[in-house]
Amino acid sequence: MREHLSVSAYCVRELTQRSRAARNAALLDTLPVLDISMEEIVAAIREDRDSR
Repeated sequence: MREHLSVSAYCVRELTQRSRAARNAALLDTLPVLDISMEEIVAAIREDRDSR
């Protein structure tokens, strides 16, 4: 699919998307590592849904 963009507009769009992805990765790296199992997460979600 052709988008009819100038090369400059395409480059700006691509660089913007890549910088967002880099910022997201940097933010994820700052999060603490928690020792929580998938089962605990699912149980908490189900408990919250059941309480509504």
